[in-house]
Amino acid sequence: MKIALCHDLPSGGALRMVACWAHHLSRSHSIDLFVLGSAERGFVDLGPSVGRTAVFDAPEPIRARPIVGPLGHLGFLRRLDRAYRTMAAAVDAGGYDVAFVHSCRLS
Repeated sequence: MKIALCHDLPSGGALRMVACWAHHLSRSHSIDLFVLGSAERGFVDLGPSVGRTAVFDAPEPIRARPIVGPLGHLGFLRRLDRAYRTMAAAVDAGGYDVAFVHSCRLS
């Protein structure tokens, strides 16, 4: 089976579990990794488990400032939506059997 693995996880237990799943799934399936640029890529090495890695631009998260109101957050969410739509189009174009989509640290 051809699997698209998508995540935007920080370092920690969830990323460690994704690495374990990828390791075990890669024994009998082909896995490609799709991540936002904000995803942690040095905490665990997914390289041996995945065929290729596609990195997509992530919007800068909004820092806690009194000036940033609802419209600032809405703009951020729109940019994040565009980034994920771009990623989804790449997954759709790849002819994958399944997309394993994990959590997003930004939303």
